[in-house]
Amino acid sequence: MPTAAPSRIAALIACFALPLIACGDDAGTTTSSPAPSHTQCPELYRPDTSAPWSPEPGRDYPCPAPHTTAATPATTATPPPSTPLAVVTGLFDDPRETAVAHTRALTDAPDLRTFTPWDRQSSMLYDTATGEEVNLGPGRYGVFSPDSRLVAWIADDGSGSFTGEGWVMDLETRERQSLGEARVLRFMEDGRLAIGVGASDAEALDLATGVREPVNAAGAFNPPFPRTTPDGYELIEAVSQDDDGRYRGTWTLRDPARGAVLLRFDAFRATPAGRGWLAVATSPRIDAPQQGQLQDRGTVNVFLVEIATGRAQFIATSAWSYANWPLVANERYVAWTDDYCGFPENGPTRIYDRTTGEITELDASLWLEALTDDGTLAVGDFGANALIDIATLQYTVRLVDVGDNAWSPDYRWASAGQNDGHGGLCP
Repeated sequence: MPTAAPSRIAALIACFALPLIACGDDAGTTTSSPAPSHTQCPELYRPDTSAPWSPEPGRDYPCPAPHTTAATPATTATPPPSTPLAVVTGLFDDPRETAVAHTRALTDAPDLRTFTPWDRQSSMLYDTATGEEVNLGPGRYGVFSPDSRLVAWIADDGSGSFTGEGWVMDLETRERQSLGEARVLRFMEDGRLAIGVGASDAEALDLATGVREPVNAAGAFNPPFPRTTPDGYELIEAVSQDDDGRYRGTWTLRDPARGAVLLRFDAFRATPAGRGWLAVATSPRIDAPQQGQLQDRGTVNVFLVEIATGRAQFIATSAWSYANWPLVANERYVAWTDDYCGFPENGPTRIYDRTTGEITELDASLWLEALTDDGTLAVGDFGANALIDIATLQYTVRLVDVGDNAWSPDYRWASAGQNDGHGGLCP
C-alpha cells in the first residue's frame, strides 16, 4: 500500500465543534468565552500567536482555552536563522493561458473495492487490502499511529457528551487496551498517545511502558504542523493578514539536521513534490475583489520550485475563489482543482505529468487529500472517501456515506465514525 503524503488545507471557513473544549453551548465545561463565530475560527485555532492559520479537514482541533483559565504556554521551536541559503526566483502571479492536452473520464477499476455504507453510529475500520470491515461499536472515528500499526478511538457511552472511554487497538493482533475516560485522542510525532480529558488537561501515554505524564494540551493537540519532505526537510507555514485583511502565507523550508533555513517565500499553498522539489501556488491575484473577502475571485499560478537553487518552473494558471483550493504532488505528478469554491459550480481537477509536461483534465471536481509516492490519489473532503490510481485514472476504493473519516499513514486502513460537527470548506 502507498506511503502517505501529508495533506494541508488552508482557510477553513466555519467553526469546528470540537471535543477538547466545545465551541457550542452543550459542552458543559465552560461558559467564560463565547462560541467562535463563523469568521473567527481561523484566528482562534492558533495556540501560540495571534496570527490566523487553517485547520486541516478530518482532524479534531480543540477550541481555545477560556480567557479565565491560566494555560501553560505552548512549546515553540527555536526560531530558525533569518537568512535563507537560497532565494526563490521566477515566481509571478500574472495569469497565463493553460493548455490542456487530455480530457479524461474517471471510471471504476474492474477490481474496485467497496464497503458497506456507514451506519452513522459505529466506529468502523475498513481494510482496503483485504476488504475486511471491523465494527468497534458506537463511537468516534479513529486516529492512527505514525507507523500505521495502532488505531485509537473514543467509544460513545450514549450520554450525548463529548467524553467517553478511550481505546487503542493493535491492527495486526486485534488486542485492545482501555485508556480510561477521554475527550480527544491524538498520536504524537514521537509515537506516544496524547489523551485529553478536561478542558485543558492532557496526558501523554507511552504505550510500550505504560508511563503517563502531563503535557500541555495546546502543544499536544494543536501543535504547529510542519510537513516533512522526502529529503527530511520541514516545510512550515506562517499566516498573516495584509492591509486589506486578506490572509497571506509565508513558507519556510528548514533543514533540521543543520538548523538552517533553505528557502523562505510567500505563497498561497506549498507542498513537497518528491526529492529536491516543492509544488507552490502563488498568493491569489484578485481580479474581482468584493465587499468582504468571502466573495473574492481571481487566479493562482502553479510552479515547481527546485530546493537546491530556488528556481521556479511555471506549470499553469488556475482559477481561484475564496477560500479553499487543493494542491498535491509527488515525484511524477502535480494535481489541483480549479476554482474549487466556485459558484455555482467548482472547476475541473487537473493533473500535470512531470515526465511529459502535459496536463490532463478530469471530468470531476475533487477535493485532493493526498497524492502518495506510488501514485495513489486520495480524494474527499474531511477525510478521503475514495482512492484513485493515477496511472489508470480509475477508482480503486470507495467508502460510501462515511462522513468524516481518517486514514492510516500507509493508506491501507480507513476509519469512519461519529464527529462533533464542523463547517465546510467553502463559504
